[in-house]
Amino acid sequence: MTDQIKQSHHQIHEGQILEGWSHMAADIQPEGLDINRRASEKERAQICRELALVHCETLSVNYTLSPSNHGTFELKGILRAKVTQNCVITLEPIQALLEEKLRATYAHSDLCESSPSHEDQAILNQRSIEPIRSDKLEVGRLVFETFSSSIDPYPKKPGAKLEVMTSLAKDQHQDDKSSPFAALAQLKDGTKKN
Repeated sequence: MTDQIKQSHHQIHEGQILEGWSHMAADIQPEGLDINRRASEKERAQICRELALVHCETLSVNYTLSPSNHGTFELKGILRAKVTQNCVITLEPIQALLEEKLRATYAHSDLCESSPSHEDQAILNQRSIEPIRSDKLEVGRLVFETFSSSIDPYPKKPGAKLEVMTSLAKDQHQDDKSSPFAALAQLKDGTKKN
């Protein structure tokens, strides 16, 4: 059951990135929460360092967080961001707009780790589960994971080509014409002129 809990491929330490983006389960009323949040300049700078981005101009999320059955909480929303990355070919900065859906179910760790009832198991099987740790729903962690998985790992400027490979191929072709084997081939064909 614990393998259903999402694990970040980045080492996020408690309170490190987007630390204030959590909610205490006890503070979430039956009508839920409707949240609009923007990352501060400091938070965006931390994200840039962690993900080797040139710049993160904006990062905002809009989401609802509502209590659900069996002590779980449902999060539904959207993440929007504008980032600058270096092109992997030209190293020129290029901008990208990100827009990703946020959707997760938060469940207490004991529900995820114990042997749940048949009904609880059905709920856990159909959703992405985030653990509630110390009665805290770590929305910042979900936002960071969604953000990091939505950026292009190999950003490429439109029309950019590997010119280095093309020039290497031309150099190789020139070397082939002046090689001893090329001269022998010309002699064999009778094309060598003195």
